[in-house]
Amino acid sequence: MSLITAERAEEMTAHRRGRNGAAERLATGDLDTPVSRILYLPADLVEELQRHRHRTGLTNTQVVLRALNAHWSQVDELVRTEAAPPAPGEGDLFSEAEVGAAPTAPRRQVEITPTGRQLAVIDPLVDTTTAKDRSHLVTVVVRAYLDRVDAPSRPSRARKPR
Repeated sequence: MSLITAERAEEMTAHRRGRNGAAERLATGDLDTPVSRILYLPADLVEELQRHRHRTGLTNTQVVLRALNAHWSQVDELVRTEAAPPAPGEGDLFSEAEVGAAPTAPRRQVEITPTGRQLAVIDPLVDTTTAKDRSHLVTVVVRAYLDRVDAPSRPSRARKPR
């Protein structure tokens, strides 16, 4: 059985607090430190995000920041549109909401590593918009962003007439 040195114990503690003590550096005012954050996004959006990343060579963080840049002022409208019950499709008597939609879509974890400075911009958006949390904020803006930039290269999510 080996003994853990004080130095090794500090390394282990720093790892548990975040990558190389990033949370502590952020707390002390180092806003250029990348900080790992986990988002919980709908599985279908994660697949779209991955396809976009493979086509463009961008990271999750770069896509999220571009989406926020492009759509931050529309978050409330995007959330409202997302929450609106879908209208019945052509030839349908009832909308999907009326017949009973599937329970909450499965979610998957996605890691981003924004800097403290970027988080200082992102997190107040959650407080000043109708987004429920950071993951919800990112979901609506990334979906809008991918709809805009990838529209010609992916199938439409509109319902097909029967």
